[in-house]
Amino acid sequence: MKQQSFFVVILMLLASQIQANLQYNSTNYDVQTQELLTQISGKRIGILTNPSCIDSSRELLFDVLFKNQNIYNFTLEYALAPEHGIRGDQDAGALVYDYVDPQTNITVYSLYGTRKQPTAEMLQKVDTIVHCIVDVGTRFFTYIWTMSYAQEAVGDYNFNLTQNTQLKNNFQLNNLQRKLSSNFKEIQNNDYKKEISFIVVDRPNVLGGEQIQGCPLEIESGYIGRLFNQNFTIPTRYAMTTGELATLFNEEYLPHKINDFKVIKILNYYRNSAFPNASLWINPSPNMKTYQTAYVYPGTGVFEQTNLSEGRGTNNPFQTIGAPFVNGTLISQILTYDNTVNQYAQFTPVTFIPTASKWVNETCSGIQITVIDKERYDSVFVGTRIMQVLLQQYPENMTLTKKGSCQEFGTINFYNQITNKSITVKDILDSCSNNLKEWEKIREKYLIYN
Repeated sequence: MKQQSFFVVILMLLASQIQANLQYNSTNYDVQTQELLTQISGKRIGILTNPSCIDSSRELLFDVLFKNQNIYNFTLEYALAPEHGIRGDQDAGALVYDYVDPQTNITVYSLYGTRKQPTAEMLQKVDTIVHCIVDVGTRFFTYIWTMSYAQEAVGDYNFNLTQNTQLKNNFQLNNLQRKLSSNFKEIQNNDYKKEISFIVVDRPNVLGGEQIQGCPLEIESGYIGRLFNQNFTIPTRYAMTTGELATLFNEEYLPHKINDFKVIKILNYYRNSAFPNASLWINPSPNMKTYQTAYVYPGTGVFEQTNLSEGRGTNNPFQTIGAPFVNGTLISQILTYDNTVNQYAQFTPVTFIPTASKWVNETCSGIQITVIDKERYDSVFVGTRIMQVLLQQYPENMTLTKKGSCQEFGTINFYNQITNKSITVKDILDSCSNNLKEWEKIREKYLIYN
């Protein structure tokens, strides 16, 4: 009888989990949007977003906010653009410039070009900055750092607002000037003295919230990793949602903490959940086309620092690695018989012709990576092992930038380690284990979800 009761409890828990996931898939984004609309009523808003932030009908949150301004009595003053722009139509790495969005006539200020942060003049125009971007859970994906720059700007602005009497007087003067304007909406003088708030509309980590991989960052890398005057910060796979990570940034790393900081939580989200619903997938960036790409990216992104094609200009970017001088069959055989990586992925020899980036219109040979065990797949270990094999097989043909590879991998000694034949991948990752343990203790304090 006890055994039967035990199985009943297990079945009930499983049913509850399935029901929660179904509810999340169909309605959660709309619930979050409704909560956001309620919170920003009566305020002037700036939003940092891109096409990955949608509702259940796949409409961009940016467009939803634009349409609901009159209904909820708020003003969408401007958008802030990360890499690729707010509609995702800018090439990878290409600078984004300020422009007016043709669909809404809203001004878009770039944070991936001549500036990394919103200026004080921009922040004077708003009461709240909203952030909503799906992140792929990889430290050198630029969006989380653009978020951190925006957070830092708000924190610094608020600090100056409370410390600088002259700035307070300027706000009062600006308020009087606005009241003289015929199109000014009456807002009480005290509103211009309030600190700016920061709201993160949270989204799931595409890679889930449990597997931490790679080394904590120990070299300042700008858009692909910041130190904030710390000895080290986050590892390659950090297993946090953007809301959790933004909270960590605010509490641990920012020079000036944002006091009015909120995360609109994901309902029914669990740490062991990867991105749950293909119908909600919109490419976070032009080359992040599938779940498979997201899973291999933490390990193969560093190939951007080599003269090998990392698959840009193919149907499988970051899953396809090769060059004209590579023998894909040989590399496939070496990796297939390598017990450190062959349990988690398949390495298929391929011939391909990139239509963009490196080796454009040239026939390349290489491998295509297919993840076969996502639960145990160590993206960083596998990607680093592939690089090690290629460096050993083609020492005269393959090039690797020293500074760039260290920044992307995250450690000062990576270049010297990966080019040393006597050092294993395990040795490389073990060398940062103490920093990783310390960071995990910090991370634990800011986890929102079970």
